[in-house]
This record gives sequence, C-alpha cells and structure tokens, in this order.
Amino acid sequence: AIYVRVVHSPGDCHDVTHVYFFTTGLGLLVSWLGWQVLHVIIPCLLTYAVMCSFRPSLLRTAVTFCGPLAHLLWGFVSMGSDSFHLGWMAPACISAQAMFTVNMDLTDHLIPEEKKNADQKKLSLAAVPSLLPFLGYTFNPMTSLVGPLINIKEYDHFVRGVHLNDFDSRKYSLAWRSLRASLICIVESTIMFTGLFIGSRVLPSSFFLGDEFMEYNLVSRILLFALHTLLDFGKYIGVWKLLEAASCVSTLGYSGSDHNGPAFHLCRQAHLGSLLFAKSCLMYSVKFNCATHRYIKRYIFKRLAFLGNWYVSLFLSTLYISIWHGIHFGYMWAFLVSEFFILFVEIRYVTVVQNLTGVHSLSSLSLPVRILLRAILMVYTHLSVSSGYIGMSFLNRHDVLLVAGRLCFYCHAVGGVLLLVYLVLPAHLKVSPVSQKRKIS
Repeated sequence: AIYVRVVHSPGDCHDVTHVYFFTTGLGLLVSWLGWQVLHVIIPCLLTYAVMCSFRPSLLRTAVTFCGPLAHLLWGFVSMGSDSFHLGWMAPACISAQAMFTVNMDLTDHLIPEEKKNADQKKLSLAAVPSLLPFLGYTFNPMTSLVGPLINIKEYDHFVRGVHLNDFDSRKYSLAWRSLRASLICIVESTIMFTGLFIGSRVLPSSFFLGDEFMEYNLVSRILLFALHTLLDFGKYIGVWKLLEAASCVSTLGYSGSDHNGPAFHLCRQAHLGSLLFAKSCLMYSVKFNCATHRYIKRYIFKRLAFLGNWYVSLFLSTLYISIWHGIHFGYMWAFLVSEFFILFVEIRYVTVVQNLTGVHSLSSLSLPVRILLRAILMVYTHLSVSSGYIGMSFLNRHDVLLVAGRLCFYCHAVGGVLLLVYLVLPAHLKVSPVSQKRKIS
C-alpha cells in the first residue's frame, strides 16, 4: 500500500499496477498459507474464459456462480475434518465473490437504464475487462486476503486515479487525511488484538467445554460466553482493520466526502463503535463484516425478489452465507439456526413494540429513559449475538450442542416463547413483511 501511494501513484501505468497487485497478492497468499493456495487460479481462469466465450445469460450466471462455489465446497468436503481450513477458505471465498460480482455487473448492463437501481447504474459493466485488470482485481492484496470486497469498477477507478476527482486538494491534504484514517484503523486493530490476547488467556474456547465452566450458575455462564464472544471477535476485526488501514494509505478506500470532510470507508469491514453500542441484532449484522453484507444485499438478496416473499429471500441469503463459509455444522448454527431465527423474531417484534408503546424513536424519550433503554438493548444484542457465535467457536456438532446445552439454549428458548406469544397477538399489532422490507434493506 505504501509503495502504491508513494512510488506508483494511481493514474500511472495501468498494466504495471495490475501486474503488481496480482503478483503481490498471490505472493502474500503463498507466503502466508503455502503453495496450496495456487489452486484458486484454476477457477479464476475458467470463470474468465466463460465470461469471454458466452453472452450474458442465465446459463453464464449459473456457471460463474456455481463453478467457484463448487470448487470451494469440494475443498471443504475433501479435507473432511472439523477444523477451520484457512488455507482453503481465505483465497477461495473472496475470489468466488469477486468472480461472481464481475459477471453480475456485466449482466446488469443489459437492464434498461430506467429499471436499474442506484448500485446497478453505478457499477454495471459494458464489456468484459481484459485479463490483467481481472487478475489484479481478484488478487489485490488489500481485498483478497480476508476481504473486504470492492467491485471491479471501483478498483478500475482507483487504478486510473479518477476516484479522487472530487477530492478538494485546496481545502484538504490527501496525504494527511489518508494517513489519519489509516492510523485510526491501526489503533482499533491494536485494541481488538489486545482484547483477543486477553480473552485467549482468561476465557479460551476450551474453558467452555470443561467441567469448571459448569460450576457457575446459568446467568454467569451466559455472561461469560458473551464476554468471550466480544473478545474473540478481535481475530476478525483486528485483521480487517489492518487491511482497511492499507486501503486508506493507498487511497483505495476513499469513499468521497461527508460532513466531516474526505472519508475512507469504501473498504470498511467493521464499524467498531456501532458494534459495541448496537441496539439490535439487525444493526450488528450490518456493521459487522460490512463488505460481505453489502455483497449479499446487492447480488443475492435483491436478486431473489422474484420469489415474492421477503423472509424466503432472507432465509436463502443466510443459507448461502453459511455454505460459503464452509461445510460445518457450526456455520449452519451461526447463520441459519441463530442469525436468521433471531432476525425473524426481532423484525416481527419491532412494530409490535412500537404499536404497544407508541414510541417510534428513542430520541423522543427523556435522557434518563433513553440511556436505560439503550443499555438494555445493547445487552440484548450482545447476548443474542453470542448465542450464534457458539457455532463459530466450535465448528463440530458435538461441541456446539454441548456448549449451547450448557447455556440452556437461552436465546432460542426465549425466541420460541416470543413466537408463541406472537401467534395470539391482535392482527393490528403484528409486523407485515412488506412494511419492514424497506427498513431492513
């Protein structure tokens, strides 16, 4: 990132930049995970050949979607264990996303202009990019290691330097602004890694499988695992923030200007403040792993609108996320059994609570009441999230069910009771999926 920013600035020789990103990205993957990661080049080249050989069609979309995904799943199945296969998942997951987005952006170009949404108008591609930009985009080291994901058009704007056309150099210093954004990310990463280090010593995952854990009462066990979840998230957010820092230094992460001046949020994967003070699981899911959420929203969820059922679209999107992460019971638990279930209950009860209380915004309440309700909602959010994180911590079915049982399936038990209560509520209090569609999107 520093080399790109200082030596080879955006807008210089494009081919050299593409080659640099391809070789450095692939080199980092090899140095980090070994030569086995080179397997990811095969589906990449095959997908590119399909895009060049066939016109945009349902068949081409199916091939570019199912091909890399099948390669990804074949790797998970062939390894056949309950461990986390970082050497397979890290490059294959991100490249599968990248290849599919290129094809969908090409397909979106065929949609009449008046029927395109804002994302399609901004990101659709008129022609298949040449091979060098495609490889540079897919293996860009700032976005191919563990995310975050950007679109090839955004990558192309960065390489050509046009992403800075609206930057006011007379009012702001690009060097200082990008450096400041990068330093903030590094500080946040340090905080998360520190929390991870403390958590791994005080509350390791093995602690929740031992007999000592059962010496605590139920409330203490739930709170201890919620604390473990909060600290253990550092292994994700810490790495994401380092990559975000690199994108800020290189200016790849420049996202335009807001009320605070130039912003560098394009490659943001997690908003630390919003996560810590999230008031709902919906807000948490949006602010955690932002790039994947944006990808699912643009290319999976919205494309399922033809099914005519909002919840079916949400279920299939969540199913895709769990399969995309790997063939493990833990991922099914985290995303389908927990995240989908919690969001299903939460979204239905938002309007119920609003209709019962007449309160549609916390800002309309007095300050003491607002603080109290925010604290209650924050506790609810982190406890709910930790219930799903059981699957991420213990991937195999035995350990997931053991820990969930030790916590008495608290989140699912409460959610089940709420759904039974929901069935007997008056019709005028119930949530309509249509009324919530715009809000959730």
